[in-house]
Amino acid sequence: MDMVRRVQPDELLYRLSSSGMSYPEVLWELNFMIDDPDLRPKTVILQMNYQSFWTGNIRDSMLPMLAHPPFRARIEALATSGRPDAQAYEDALHRYDQVEESDQTKLNAASNAGLTSVFVPHLTPGFAMETRVRTWLDEVEPPAQRADLRESFEDFLYRGRLYLLQLKPSTARSIDGSRLFAAQSAVDSIAELCNANDVHLILFNAPVNPNVALYRTSKDREAYQRFVANIASRYNLPLFDFENTIRAELWGHLLNGPDPLHMGRAGHQQMATQMIQAMDSFLLTN
Repeated sequence: MDMVRRVQPDELLYRLSSSGMSYPEVLWELNFMIDDPDLRPKTVILQMNYQSFWTGNIRDSMLPMLAHPPFRARIEALATSGRPDAQAYEDALHRYDQVEESDQTKLNAASNAGLTSVFVPHLTPGFAMETRVRTWLDEVEPPAQRADLRESFEDFLYRGRLYLLQLKPSTARSIDGSRLFAAQSAVDSIAELCNANDVHLILFNAPVNPNVALYRTSKDREAYQRFVANIASRYNLPLFDFENTIRAELWGHLLNGPDPLHMGRAGHQQMATQMIQAMDSFLLTN
């Protein structure tokens, strides 16, 4: 969570962001905030982005939030809802319980052996592999080379994805099937949760680099725009469209092509101006 600025003496504007955040994860965090008086929002501004309908599930770093009983009860209800995104929450509960059970087993074994403390590693393969690589990078000599080596390794992984798998962020794609339905269901649940808890929800279509073709076909674009417009209409939500508002020269370049995600300073300034104007128009009518 990044604290941005205090708007009024009793109001605080903050940003929640995670790399590649999925809509099930947005719903996950919103459910956590709803029950916390210090975090409960009055207004939520949600970015709509076609690429985000490609991602799903809950990352490992969010699982410890399940230690809070009221929040866990909310997630259990989502997991048994029968909705298309229910599997993401069921899987998260299962992974968390597996780790907790294994952790307790290790702690009990340590206690029986007379140990006062024990290190309990995370059990998921991804976490174990990442931890091993991070440990190796942290032991590189001399220490001054560690940051450069880490950056070089990350660049190697990214280039491998580009050239070996032929996958890049700017690759046009058609998003369909269970992954799309799960993401759409999560967005619908976000709107429903905000509506039920008197939280203002504002939607905006994120800017897209004009040199990047995100939609493989015109039908992909139409289906995405139709879904977002339908959500805004059903829940009477304001929807601001910034998708085509940032000129191509204000975007960056990434290795072998245009950057689909990152704007330059001038692009960010233009986006900030547009967002402030949009928020001012919303406040004037509410």
